[in-house]
Amino acid sequence: MLSEKDVRKLIFELIPASYSHFADLDLARIVHFFQEHKNLNLQKLAEPDLKRILVNTQILHQRNRETIPTIAGLILFGKPKVTKYLPQAGAMAARIAGTSITDRTIDLQFFDANAFDNVENVMRMLNLYNSHSFEINGIKREDIFDYPIEALREFVINAFVHRDYTITGSQISILIFHDRIEIKSPGRIPNTLTIEAMKLGVRYYRNPVIMQYFYDAQYVEQMGTGIPKALKLLKQNRNPEPELAEIGEEFRVTVFKRT
Repeated sequence: MLSEKDVRKLIFELIPASYSHFADLDLARIVHFFQEHKNLNLQKLAEPDLKRILVNTQILHQRNRETIPTIAGLILFGKPKVTKYLPQAGAMAARIAGTSITDRTIDLQFFDANAFDNVENVMRMLNLYNSHSFEINGIKREDIFDYPIEALREFVINAFVHRDYTITGSQISILIFHDRIEIKSPGRIPNTLTIEAMKLGVRYYRNPVIMQYFYDAQYVEQMGTGIPKALKLLKQNRNPEPELAEIGEEFRVTVFKRT
């Protein structure tokens, strides 16, 4: 039987975001998303009809006569600073000069927008520090990167989609060391899942609404394939096998530089 805590976690993303309002959602972005990915035109709807659709699609929560963004709605479509209401929705990325957390920090950035923008901003920083060279095979030049960017993207998306948003006081963090990249996401994996099962593509959805919207936006090709795809890309790029581990209340992915 599920404990009260487990039940709360199952529905947490659908709880109304305290102190937020309908106006805190990026309506233009929502309209574009529904047109582009759900083939639904919201452009000319009257506000009551629009709100009814957003309640039915779990972006809004209806409470008496008031409509309030859900946790998921704010994480996905909040503007412009989601961390104003949800500090745990932010992320931090740092470029470290050496191989230890005590080494000098070259670049430090904080991201406090919606999850889609945060993913893109993190990826821009990872691209910036992803050194590359080239090899000549016959007459063809091949660019060789320290890390296959699509593998990093899969791990970053997983960090945002599967983060335990009930945990406050911490955020997603990406540490770019000289020899590796660490991607840390608050939250332990469920008791029903093992790391080996994750590598094989066994699915789990801590935040099924957020996952569904990322899938609709084609950030996720097929649910459950992200980690197996990343592992394959790393192997093809001749990177050592990454380390997936639970460290305290965090899930950490360590991706090692190409040898």
